[in-house]
Amino acid sequence: MNAAAFLAAIRSRAKTISTHPDPLVGALTFLEEHGDTGEGRMLRRIIDTLASGKGDYAESDLYLLRDKMLAVVVALIEARERGFYSEEEWRRWRKPAP
Repeated sequence: MNAAAFLAAIRSRAKTISTHPDPLVGALTFLEEHGDTGEGRMLRRIIDTLASGKGDYAESDLYLLRDKMLAVVVALIEARERGFYSEEEWRRWRKPAP
């Protein structure tokens, strides 16, 4: 599944959106709490995908994301679409998963 299809599938599964005023800070907070889990590694991959526009995912990757994570990711997707952050900011936050 390519990056665009994966991000669209995430958006369709999310029941809520994070209300954090700064989605990347919200994502970093999530990573502080869950960074070494499967969800944390997936969030790092998704941030990398949002920054680069590239990424390949398996359909099963969708099931690694629980409600809180989905809400964070949808907020990031919307921030990317609305140009909330500059390209330089996305590159700075980009940190591929190990």
